[in-house]
Amino acid sequence: MILNNKVNNIIIYLITFVLLLSCNSYYTEKLKQRNIKGIVTDKYIDKFSHEAKTITINGNQSLDLLEWTKGSSNNLDTGNIWDYIEVGDSVYKAEGSLKMKVIKPSGKYQIFDYYYEDGW
Repeated sequence: MILNNKVNNIIIYLITFVLLLSCNSYYTEKLKQRNIKGIVTDKYIDKFSHEAKTITINGNQSLDLLEWTKGSSNNLDTGNIWDYIEVGDSVYKAEGSLKMKVIKPSGKYQIFDYYYEDGW
């Protein structure tokens, strides 16, 4: 009976892991299809979505920034979009891409990669 509980727990963990990977793959594909273009009008921690770091674009489009924390271009590795992005910045992500350009009002910019590491 103890062996059966261990086997059952392992099976449950494996199923959960596979489901989480499937959900991320689905979200990544949906994100890839999105065209994002506009001005950041709000930046906040979404208390109703597991404390997700979130921005609002053009006052009506929300975007969770959790997976946008790795990678950049211009050899200016900020590595953290949350620390870099501010209200008033412009954002642009082309449909089919997983790169987002954050442009400051001064014209300086960073390009961040969508990043997800398997295995959490």
